[in-house]
Amino acid sequence: METIEIQSNRIESMPTVTSSARFGPPLIRGLTIGLTVLFLQLGVGFFNGTGLVGGQVALAQTATEDPRPKRNVPTMSSETYDRLAKFYEIMSPTDDEGNVIPLEEVGERDLPAAQKILDNLLARHRRLNGNEMAQVHRNYAWLAQEMDDIDLAIEHLLKLLDYRENINYVLEEMALSNVSKLYFTQENYEQALDYALQHLDLKINEGPNDYVYVAQIYIAMEDYENTKIWIKLAITTAEEQMKPIKEYWYEILLASVSVLEQWDEVLDVAKTCIVRYGKLKYWLSMAQSYMQLDDEENALYTLECAHTAGLLDKDKEFTNYASMLALTGAAIRAAAVLEEGLESEILKRDTKLLKWLAQYYQISFEQELAIKNYKLAAEDSDDAGNLWARLAQLHNELGQFTECIEAAETALDLGDLNQPNRVWLTKGSCEFSAEEYGAAKTTFTDLRKELLRSDEESDQALALITRSYLKSIEVEQERILHEQQVRADELAYEEEKRKRS
Repeated sequence: METIEIQSNRIESMPTVTSSARFGPPLIRGLTIGLTVLFLQLGVGFFNGTGLVGGQVALAQTATEDPRPKRNVPTMSSETYDRLAKFYEIMSPTDDEGNVIPLEEVGERDLPAAQKILDNLLARHRRLNGNEMAQVHRNYAWLAQEMDDIDLAIEHLLKLLDYRENINYVLEEMALSNVSKLYFTQENYEQALDYALQHLDLKINEGPNDYVYVAQIYIAMEDYENTKIWIKLAITTAEEQMKPIKEYWYEILLASVSVLEQWDEVLDVAKTCIVRYGKLKYWLSMAQSYMQLDDEENALYTLECAHTAGLLDKDKEFTNYASMLALTGAAIRAAAVLEEGLESEILKRDTKLLKWLAQYYQISFEQELAIKNYKLAAEDSDDAGNLWARLAQLHNELGQFTECIEAAETALDLGDLNQPNRVWLTKGSCEFSAEEYGAAKTTFTDLRKELLRSDEESDQALALITRSYLKSIEVEQERILHEQQVRADELAYEEEKRKRS
């Protein structure tokens, strides 16, 4: 497994391993998409946030506190300064008081004219020093961004980095960071990671957001082990620096350890999130962890706590809760939760819900309630035939053979059955139990002919059952004939005896 080594300010990552999960959970996919949209707005801050003069002042202020080896940044000539100032007048015009005019008030800018200024500067590159060339490429990257040309923006940021020894560290940091983010928008995650780590190597005041970004790259690469490592580092760093921890950091961590099926860690993270945020989804994650760890008792207690806390106020929450109750062996309580949801009108009484309710009652051996809800579900269901087939089985189990026969016939009339042969078998079984031997014999004879045409093992097994029933029917019919004969003989004897007397 690849590891991340942390030595002072240097962070090195070995080659990544892609997770077996193809796309990752919805949460992770959503975070990745959101980050891409954010990075498409990179022009603000780095390219045009401070302007030419303001940017130089900010860099100079930072440089005075920089412990890294000092760089001798060449001075910008007045001619270059004036040309770049004209570029800024086009790209970010100001009013008479020097305030930047909002773009929506500026209207369409003359981007070709701005590009011509930069092209003219590059044409005289032999007369420009390293700092001036870097500033030209920096502004070209901004222009390319405004033109929605990401490739061109990356090209000029990389050219800017050719002059690292002639620029302030802060400008180099900005360039490395933004190259990484632009590569991210192009889904070139290997390059995005490379430049992100270069950025961290150079930076002296790393913060949790830097580590969150690296975690986001690993999410996109589907490397959830490294995602976990980096998002944990972000959380730990935020705690050490007494900075706020954002909830979505824990969501990333929770999603990562869930994909990795590290259920002990899922449990720990879920507990932390419950304390911090108290949301239902974390209670459900906690319950899921207990289930995966074969601790059904605590899974059930967890769900009960969430329910008692009144966190269930949406239909999906009620049905999920009921489902997990059923999985823990508490199907009757699952049915009670659905009934509660129906009574409070949080749940809609539709076919799907009635089917679930019937199933929970059936598992709980509340057969009469199961029958009631299966019938209601079958009234407006595309799967009515199979629901009536279940009803036939339930009536058979309850010894309600007439109702069983009627339900089986209804199922067969509706058709589109998952296992039609078994429905015929149920019908014949109930006819036999109802002592309708003639009808049962017809049912089993026809079914046996159908089954013997099949090569399926399951059908051959059913054929053996039908043969057994047919033999039993023959025995029963012979018994009935014998009883009828005996009774007839008794009556004849009684009649003869009466006549003699």
